[in-house]
Amino acid sequence: MLRKNKWLTLGVVLLVSLALLVGCGDNNGDNNGNNNGEEEAADNGTEEATYPMTFVDDTGQEMEIAAEPQRIISLTPNLTETLFALELGDRVVGVSDECNYPQEALEVDQVGSAWGLNLEAILALEPDLLVASGQTPQDAVDQLRENNLTVVVFAPRTLDDIEEMFRQVATVAGVPENGVELANEMSDGREAFNQKVAAEEGDRPTVFVMIDENLYTVGSGEFMNEMINNAGGINVAEDIGAGWPQISEEEFLQIDPEVIISSFTPRDDILANSNWQGINAVQNGRVYNINDDVVTRPGPRIVEGLEELYNAFYE
Repeated sequence: MLRKNKWLTLGVVLLVSLALLVGCGDNNGDNNGNNNGEEEAADNGTEEATYPMTFVDDTGQEMEIAAEPQRIISLTPNLTETLFALELGDRVVGVSDECNYPQEALEVDQVGSAWGLNLEAILALEPDLLVASGQTPQDAVDQLRENNLTVVVFAPRTLDDIEEMFRQVATVAGVPENGVELANEMSDGREAFNQKVAAEEGDRPTVFVMIDENLYTVGSGEFMNEMINNAGGINVAEDIGAGWPQISEEEFLQIDPEVIISSFTPRDDILANSNWQGINAVQNGRVYNINDDVVTRPGPRIVEGLEELYNAFYE
């Protein structure tokens, strides 16, 4: 097993749990080498991928990709979802234990969890590309590279970054036109959502995202903060700090959110907490457990996540 890495804060641990917890066989090589694919790339302004390719990932690591990848391992659920959405599922030969979508991903060989990747299983699959997220422990990435494996890390922080990730993953895999199409699809969905929210009358509700009962939440600089705003809410923790800050119970009572979105803590537990009975959201029963996967994973189901949030804000 690869060495485990301790997170710097509990907030990061919980976020990773959200993003990571909560396909298949060899590719025949015919998907992207035909003339139709080249014509589509020309039509949407993308350049045909050429190899060897020099690529710099989101950690600043420069690497050379010798040939179009045919055996890909995904180390995080959001990238598994992205690969399948890019029509690369038949090249995915391995996924992490937490990958549960799409259904086809459940049929792919598993290579361990984010906290304990199985190096032996990974090597046995003979991958020519591994894709990892910014939450993948750096020591795990380093050990994979020490075994002469090509690991590309994608770490989107904003919704625009996620669209760019689609384009980058597709470029590395040799199907840039698929990345442009998926990015445009998400962009169009976001724009439609902006118009939907703009049509709502009245004030936007104030929202608190409760990662757990220790009151970790999402602050500025993260795509979840953007999602709250795009879905028509106001993130009350946006000005508290960047990333995943923890607030005190006194601060929680002071900010008095109108809506609470809970990741792990059951709705009934929040409503029953005797210390929180004076909070607006608790008094009015506006506490929601939503589908974590579509809200916490920076991937192709972001627009579904916006819909989940919108329904909670404007029920």
